[in-house]
Amino acid sequence: MINKNKILVSIGILIGSLLLMCFVSASAGLSLNYFPGHSLYVESGKTVNVEVGRIIATSDLEDRTVEVSIEGDIAVLDMANSVVVPAGNKEKIMVKVSIPEGTSDGTELSFVIKIKDVTSSNEEGMVGFAEANQATVPVKVGIEPGPGTEAPTPSENSMIIIWILVIAVILIVVIFFIYKKMISVDSESVKDRRK
Repeated sequence: MINKNKILVSIGILIGSLLLMCFVSASAGLSLNYFPGHSLYVESGKTVNVEVGRIIATSDLEDRTVEVSIEGDIAVLDMANSVVVPAGNKEKIMVKVSIPEGTSDGTELSFVIKIKDVTSSNEEGMVGFAEANQATVPVKVGIEPGPGTEAPTPSENSMIIIWILVIAVILIVVIFFIYKKMISVDSESVKDRRK
């Protein structure tokens, strides 16, 4: 027979884990419009101002302060390098991309976007974490081909969401079986009492 205290402790641990997941996910995420398999196209000798993605405040509880930087010779930020993203909202990442004159069509270039969540906690005794994300933005020289010529691939953010959903489903199934076992144990003890 399973001890009810052990079952309650197990359920408490599962609930605590779920709550911890909620607090750990409070940060700034990066969502890109251009990624491997879906390049940004710029013609040789041209400069374009483009929204390459968005910074996402994954917490609905507090605004996130985020530093943005670019690594690469072909791109510079076309926005402030430090932005405040309101809780639960998104902020555009604007970049100016310049391709040198004479670069051959089809040439593949890239630059790296880095974001660092520097939100600090104002509460006494709380620790603030600086969380960093980075992603490579592929650039192809030339005119963008028609729709359907490149197949998009899942982004890193969508894979994280899939894993969180898988873990949540597993936890729900485990809680269901523990609950079912508790009911079974209770009904067995009622039968034992009747005898």
